[in-house]
Amino acid sequence: GGGPPRGGPWGGGGAGSPPRRGCGGPPPRLSASAVPPGVRAEPALCWSGVLPLASAAVPFDAAVVPGSPSVRMLCRDASKPGRAATVDGGALWTAVSTPQLARAMAGSAEAGAGLRRREGPRADAAAAKLLSEEVSLLLAP
Repeated sequence: GGGPPRGGPWGGGGAGSPPRRGCGGPPPRLSASAVPPGVRAEPALCWSGVLPLASAAVPFDAAVVPGSPSVRMLCRDASKPGRAATVDGGALWTAVSTPQLARAMAGSAEAGAGLRRREGPRADAAAAKLLSEEVSLLLAP
């Protein structure tokens, strides 16, 4: 069985799915002054999705992905203490994007008239699709 993973950036459940654990919608905007002096901060998107149970056979719980243009890190949710082994009949995975992808998505959301409120859903859907496809490829046997 299977099909594509269900998920979305910002920790939400993606189009048509309710957000998980109270996460959903765009992340709060932080100003440069919110970052303490001496701390380097980079933008990132967070994607969580339920993958077919076969992904439970992947021989790692977390990985840094230096060769991916879109995914910086992957983590199996079930590896965290107290988390269920399966969610909705599959394995829940979380991916953190590369700063380059996050910047590109932010740029597409703010292009032209640039109103996040208007462009955000399209940028969110594009980011979810890119991250879903990349995670599926990275976890494929």
